[in-house]
Amino acid sequence: GHYLATAEGDPTRLREFVRVLQGHQIEVELLSESVEVDGQTFPANTSIAIPLNQPQTTYLQTLWNTQTEFEENIFYDVSTWTLPYAFNLQHSREPVKKVSSTALPADFHSPKGNGDLAYSEIGYLVDWRDSASPALLYALLETGANVRVAESPMTVKLVGGEEQAFGYGTLFVAKALNGAIPGAAISLLRAAAAKGVPVHPVASSFTSSGIDLGSRNFTVLRKPEVLIATGPGITSNDVGEIWHMLDTRIRMPLTMVDTNRLGSVDYRNYTHVLITRGLSTLSESGVKKLKAFVEGGGVLWAQGESAIKWVGDKELAKVEWRKTEAEKAADLTKEKKEIPEAQPVERLPFAQASDESAFRLVRGAIFGTSLDITHPMGYGYTSEFLPVFRRSNKFFEPSKNAYSTPVRYQAEPLISGYVNEENLDLIGGSASMIIDQQGQGAVVLAMDNTTFRAFWWGTQRLLTNAIFFGDLLEEPN
Repeated sequence: GHYLATAEGDPTRLREFVRVLQGHQIEVELLSESVEVDGQTFPANTSIAIPLNQPQTTYLQTLWNTQTEFEENIFYDVSTWTLPYAFNLQHSREPVKKVSSTALPADFHSPKGNGDLAYSEIGYLVDWRDSASPALLYALLETGANVRVAESPMTVKLVGGEEQAFGYGTLFVAKALNGAIPGAAISLLRAAAAKGVPVHPVASSFTSSGIDLGSRNFTVLRKPEVLIATGPGITSNDVGEIWHMLDTRIRMPLTMVDTNRLGSVDYRNYTHVLITRGLSTLSESGVKKLKAFVEGGGVLWAQGESAIKWVGDKELAKVEWRKTEAEKAADLTKEKKEIPEAQPVERLPFAQASDESAFRLVRGAIFGTSLDITHPMGYGYTSEFLPVFRRSNKFFEPSKNAYSTPVRYQAEPLISGYVNEENLDLIGGSASMIIDQQGQGAVVLAMDNTTFRAFWWGTQRLLTNAIFFGDLLEEPN
């Protein structure tokens, strides 16, 4: 049998997955005839088939398997590594018998586009589903090109006569008021198209369905200028993962500023501030400046429980935590300031203490969330089901605004990995990501790590969307 996998609209992500497998001597083939498995279609030539019958079969099965029952419940690091979920691939859970496959083409890792990019009077559309599109977008914005993003789907007639459907987040590179698309931008579009990036020349600004290309449902994008807090009190891994994604995958510079210098930063030079920990050393005036930055149109990305707790404490955003029964009881005791009746405390062996706390931790498990693919944070995703990687045992309530929790845990969310019962009860229906609009700008509360160890490709697009579509992050009433 063969395991099957595909990434709808995103061959770049599928190629990266294959590159990782091949790096571990796992043989990968191309599916040559379309197959339907459990209601999912795996199209020929854009799906991979991985034969079970190969020397690395045990390793392959380990990468594919999910596990939620463990003999030992104490983990000091990640408890699961299910790779197809890390890449958010549509995939067959079990090997599929009798599929037709052929060897991967020699140019699988360096695809060619369809010859020269045809000239268009009107402009060019770029499919945002492909993971190569963000790097192209940043390069286009650097040339000063006028790039707009579609906030609604449409079906467009392309040069050559064919019609094609485009989804939320599609980019439209068009002439600005002053005339032509810059020559440098045309060169970038040509070069990208030659490498197989989905760039399409448009034949008419009228569409057969959805919004027209002149619609107000297109927003002009600004070039992002991103600052990340680093240095004292910040874990270098958290910053390094983000730097790696922006620097190597999007080729976007990132300004790193030490936490102790944040108070004196001139935020007018930036569109985004990313924090991965609470900024405990930031003075009150520093917090005021950050608040003014957001209210004036900036985006603050707060990732992980420490950053979110700090943002809540400083009233930069509204945060409501979910609590276990034990935490609620402890809070009650504190509130009443009563001394509880003296209960004899059972003595426990000192050596067991770290194990007891580990038992309650979520060290790295995979959960299923529901994603709003019509929200700017969900642009470029094709499915509402999004597997996320979580390393925290803190959970927070969805936003009171019905439109502002773009990523929310499913009712029964555990896919793979270890989590204790008490935490599992709290996580169902809780928020993974909330957008909290403040004035002209917004705070993104991202509980889960979207770029974990630089291999978790499935959710990195959430950060990319927050960076490029920051101006769209508002809370509708």
